[in-house]
Amino acid sequence: MEKEPVQYQLLRQIFSAERMVFRIGELSSMTGVSSRQLRYWEQKDYIESMQRGDEQAARSYHFREYARVTGIKYFLDNGYTLSAAVKKVNDYINMANLVHVFVKQAIKNVDDRGDHIEIDLGWFDEAAGQRLIAVQGSGKVTYKIIER
Repeated sequence: MEKEPVQYQLLRQIFSAERMVFRIGELSSMTGVSSRQLRYWEQKDYIESMQRGDEQAARSYHFREYARVTGIKYFLDNGYTLSAAVKKVNDYINMANLVHVFVKQAIKNVDDRGDHIEIDLGWFDEAAGQRLIAVQGSGKVTYKIIER
């Protein structure tokens, strides 16, 4: 089993969505959705607050709920009904989850070369003789194949 590169470990700690937690007032302020609406959406199971030990504690939400609320509000602002907005957001979230799994499995290493970044996308051929490398630099992405 390959050991995860150090930069992945560091980025995972920095950008851990589970560590990004917002109280209901903060979420309301960040999204423009009233606290009352958020409680209603939670009652309808459109969003979910974190489990609380003390019922007096303010509702808190993970970052994923921020993304969900932002999406629902976007579609509401564009004329969708609440149920249609929720369905649309759920469809987008499901697609994003599939892309996330794909990217997580596809990226083997990221190497900063100073003027560009090289992303190792793994074996290009079944014989494991060629690696596919994505090169990002100068505002564009190109690909190259490296022979073993």
